[in-house]
Amino acid sequence: MEKELAKLDSRKAFTPVPCPKDVKTITMQWVYALRYDGEGRITERHTRLVVRGYDQVKGIHYKDTWSIVACYESEWFAIAIAAYEGLDLWSGNFTGAYLNTKPQGVNYLKLPEGFESWYSLRDGEEMVLLMNINIYETMGVGNNWYRMLNRYYCKLGFKTNPADPCVQYCQTETGYTFTVTYTDDVTGVSSTKEDRERVIKEIAEGYEFRDYGRPDVILGMTVRKDEESGSISIHQQPLIEKTLECFGMQDCAPKYTPLSPGIEFIDSQPDPIPANDKLFMINKNYYSLVGALNHISQGTQPDISFSVSLLQQYRQRTIK
Repeated sequence: MEKELAKLDSRKAFTPVPCPKDVKTITMQWVYALRYDGEGRITERHTRLVVRGYDQVKGIHYKDTWSIVACYESEWFAIAIAAYEGLDLWSGNFTGAYLNTKPQGVNYLKLPEGFESWYSLRDGEEMVLLMNINIYETMGVGNNWYRMLNRYYCKLGFKTNPADPCVQYCQTETGYTFTVTYTDDVTGVSSTKEDRERVIKEIAEGYEFRDYGRPDVILGMTVRKDEESGSISIHQQPLIEKTLECFGMQDCAPKYTPLSPGIEFIDSQPDPIPANDKLFMINKNYYSLVGALNHISQGTQPDISFSVSLLQQYRQRTIK
């Protein structure tokens, strides 16, 4: 946590100021996350200070929120073309990507819990933090980052793919490279090692960028290359096992059909929902379950797509 605050201070993220009168202040919270490799092993423990974006007011703290991320099909295309043509497949990450952008409005933040004494404060005055750069989870940060990164790609000579704006292409004397960007994660394919090194160097000149080399994981999909045949395979076994564990189903017997053939759904749900059904569902995170299954079905398990689509129809008013 101290490391995270020190990183934000090094970027001059905040300015401590007396709290203005009649101004809505925005709260922050700590978020803890784990990073995994292709086998599901923990590789990094990460702490991040984020803004509670739902405290922000449109028109005052932010304006636009829309943002674009790469399609799954674009990631598959990158992997497929790298395998078919024998090209150099690589990956990287923009470190603290959102911290490169400026807020769309004036935002005053409450001091982070547990670190009120971190900043020099005035006795007798309520102090807040004026946000100088976008902190993660602010409402407009994704929009700002997409616009900024797209301009930088254009500056480097990349052309945007009209089918997927998150796919960029560039050709020079050293070869050609195209990148697929999902927020701050980049999957790249280069025709030569020299062009790969050139592109990574140019990207790193504008932003802090970590080169991971050959990708081990892409959007939760484990990537493996057979050196003899040159083929590349993808699977989501670690993610699927983690999902089962998260919902307490790691010891369940396997089924060979996504849904039982004779299963019945209630087409007309009762209104209001019965009290016993509400009580049964109170600790069942149906939204997260269906979302996790949807991610898996779009990644490597299209065989469950119909079943997941059917379950999604009952997200709004789930009953027992």
